[in-house]
Amino acid sequence: MACEMAHAGLVPETGVMMKGVSRQYTPEDWQSLLKQLDLKYDFLYLPRDSTYARQYYNIGLCFVNLVDITSADRCIREFTAMLNLKVGSKRILKSISKSNVHGLAMNLAYFMVSAGVEAIDDEHAPLVFDRFLQPISLRWAVANSVTMDLLWRATQIKDAVGASARGRTKASSAGSASEFMRSAQAMHFSNFLGGLSSEAAGNRDSLPGHAQGQLAGRVGSRGFTQFSNFSGGSSSEAARTRDSLPGDAQGEL
Repeated sequence: MACEMAHAGLVPETGVMMKGVSRQYTPEDWQSLLKQLDLKYDFLYLPRDSTYARQYYNIGLCFVNLVDITSADRCIREFTAMLNLKVGSKRILKSISKSNVHGLAMNLAYFMVSAGVEAIDDEHAPLVFDRFLQPISLRWAVANSVTMDLLWRATQIKDAVGASARGRTKASSAGSASEFMRSAQAMHFSNFLGGLSSEAAGNRDSLPGHAQGQLAGRVGSRGFTQFSNFSGGSSSEAARTRDSLPGDAQGEL
């Protein structure tokens, strides 16, 4: 499986995907549901419909990364018991399963690879939280957790699951790690991350103490110098909403 290829058993399977959720649900609605179940999570993404007429509706999918595998398993059990139930006129969800993408850092890297770095500032971008479920700036989270290695692995996942959804086998466009690092896409990511690192360093002291250490403790120390050995490069056009989803969801649309 793609997640096995990418994580090689190093990352617990903490990512879950809900399908068939009410298209009128907002991220705030999902936050409320997760709070009622006392579930702890650090990543919540409810992709919005990209068409103008439906831009205020989600596309029926919700992605959550729980803080540990025990919480992820309980999340699946709790929501499985709610399949096809409604709150008022809103159906909660039709199905829930493990996602192809696990961990806060990998979810952020996958979003960047799929939607493009420009999407980080979109009003409908994923929400990120510390261990107290307090919101964290998405830009700060990316600067403190996403590395070039994660972006390469996220590209591999995206290519593999995308090919699987189309029913064929295709080699990853990312190639080897060294090939990816020489690509224009990697150079663009590097320039973006380098800018974020300076921005995050300037803002770090203004964050609450528990937030400053949260991401480093979750994903390990990832110094900003990892981004400084690359130069130049042009950006490819940002992908549309469908391509920003984990591959196991792309075939649902």
